[in-house]
Amino acid sequence: MATRERLRQKVETVLQLVSADKATIDHTVFSLAFTAGITIPENPLDTIRPVAVDNELSMAWPRFISAYAAAGPVIVVVEDLHWAGDRLIAMMDRLLARSTGPVLLVTTARPELRQAHPEFGAGPEAVGVLALRALTAQQSTTMLDEILEGSALPETLRRDLLATADGNPLFLEEIIRRLIDGGILVREGSGWRVAGTLPATLPDTVLAVLGARIDALAPAHKRALQEAAVIGRVFWEEPVRRATADPDVTSSLLALEAKGLVSVRPTSAIGGELEFIFKHALVRDVAYAGLPRIRRARAHAEAAHWLEQIAGDRSAELAELIAHHYRTAILGEDADLAWTDDPVARAELRTRAFAALLAAGAVARKRFAVPQALDLHQGALQLAANDAERARALEAIGDDHEGAFHGDDALPAWEGALAALENNPETRADRIRLIVKCATMTCIRWGGFKVVPPTRQVDDYIDAGLSAGPEARDRGWLLAMRAYCNTRKGDPQEIDVMPIVERTRAGNEAARIGQELGDVDLQVLATRALSGLAITQGDYARAMDLTRQELPLVDRVAASRDRALGLFWLALRYMDIDGRYEEGLDLAERSHQLAKQLAPHDVLHATHALLYGNSSLGRWQLIDPLHKEHLENFQKDKDMSCPYVRGGLLISAAVLAHRGDLARARETATLVPMNWEKPA
Repeated sequence: MATRERLRQKVETVLQLVSADKATIDHTVFSLAFTAGITIPENPLDTIRPVAVDNELSMAWPRFISAYAAAGPVIVVVEDLHWAGDRLIAMMDRLLARSTGPVLLVTTARPELRQAHPEFGAGPEAVGVLALRALTAQQSTTMLDEILEGSALPETLRRDLLATADGNPLFLEEIIRRLIDGGILVREGSGWRVAGTLPATLPDTVLAVLGARIDALAPAHKRALQEAAVIGRVFWEEPVRRATADPDVTSSLLALEAKGLVSVRPTSAIGGELEFIFKHALVRDVAYAGLPRIRRARAHAEAAHWLEQIAGDRSAELAELIAHHYRTAILGEDADLAWTDDPVARAELRTRAFAALLAAGAVARKRFAVPQALDLHQGALQLAANDAERARALEAIGDDHEGAFHGDDALPAWEGALAALENNPETRADRIRLIVKCATMTCIRWGGFKVVPPTRQVDDYIDAGLSAGPEARDRGWLLAMRAYCNTRKGDPQEIDVMPIVERTRAGNEAARIGQELGDVDLQVLATRALSGLAITQGDYARAMDLTRQELPLVDRVAASRDRALGLFWLALRYMDIDGRYEEGLDLAERSHQLAKQLAPHDVLHATHALLYGNSSLGRWQLIDPLHKEHLENFQKDKDMSCPYVRGGLLISAAVLAHRGDLARARETATLVPMNWEKPA
């Protein structure tokens, strides 16, 4: 049975405990597969923006864990959380906040987690922290007695062991193991006795004692340990066998297990491969440091090649690990020395590393791990050997910034890619794709800029794209944006020099193309743009006809965030234009329910619409909880470029003033800075 089929079977079994429908099961399967790097044909998460993927995952995992808990208590264990990125920390918080039922989340982390993420676990009351401090003198003595099974040691040795370890249990255990390795402590019956000459001094650090233990290994065992360290803390037998060229490497690994340096894991992440783990990350670090740097580079290249060979349908899951090995092989410290006598091998390695870094960065971006994606793609740019490769790396960097909603950084990267391609007539399709990205960022995603790009800049991108002869889909999007330019936020003093009839013509053609292609998102944008153009011309009946056409389309949009935003816009038009506040509030509440599973900014849109509709109907009793929710989310996302973030606060202030609560009204209004010289 294929991996994806096993995943679906198991997810269905779990979600059926809560009578989930097929759509919910499908969404969950897609999300869990995406997290694990399991390829599923036509997975909608492969085609939506990173922030939308992040939102989908943040709903799917709590849903899955909660369904699991419906059958009984569930314990979720996450080790070494201090190594986690921002996105995983955010996911842990969402699991805490959104999971229901008897769920216990257990994590281990170093104290620096609190310094890097002080907000983690700060919300829910049912969160406890158990600090593991250094062992007391009594605890250290008890541990020593248990390790030695009550054996009597010379008092001087006991005192030195306890003083040197200084409450560090790993240090104490490793010093004793070093004495056993050296034949100073030997087994006698059920205990231990001193058989050799006691050392004058004991190693004074954990690293020193680990280094001494590794240096004392038999050559074959030491080589196996060092080559295993290249793979990582978790490693597999086959790549170590290849690296050492030792057909009996199994014996070496089992000998290392007997010495407590590694251990066999009960299951393996790679089918058919025996999986090991270093007892402690420090053991791996010391073993790795002992491998000559020139050999390290070659070993990393071999590890990457092996992972590529066995990846199969798990290429996305292993992409970052493969990229790490290739990158270290060619860009690691003194890596050049490993390839000076083999330029052909280095050239092939560079090509593989470039492709691996691009692929891994794309996987990281889709997980919304934007800093990691940027780091990987900067590595690809560093390895680019020609204009075509530089363009690919720069485009990927622009995509990373776009995923984080950073237009001021995305645009220069894309324009740099365009510049790298401008002299190559064979890159027309690539240039059109880049132009569409620039137009989309400046026209639709203008909120990602510190200063909103002028409409003429958007039109310049659209002109460039249309003149290049795009295929139907790209042409449709460029035309839809031409129509949408009339209603986007920009400089209120800027005069739109393009006749409105031309923008309307573009919108109609875009809507037709979207319908022919079955592109729901294109149809939504074109219809919304045409509705805005009708409002500009004062044709409100036409605007509402188009709004009603848009409503069933929005329900078919795949991304939750885009559905929430679409419902928000529809709610405002139903209330503002048609005066149908009840229907508008129903749409706003639907947007609100979706938004609560998304980002604070999405909630702020929805609460603005609910505040606006309820205040217009004089439902003062509903304002306080909405104002509180808007204010709480405003504290998390103070985006003053968004009129709806500001507007919700000002609506609340006006209602408070009408009710005579002038102090709170002033306090709320002062949260919104006013630009009286250039009001917008």
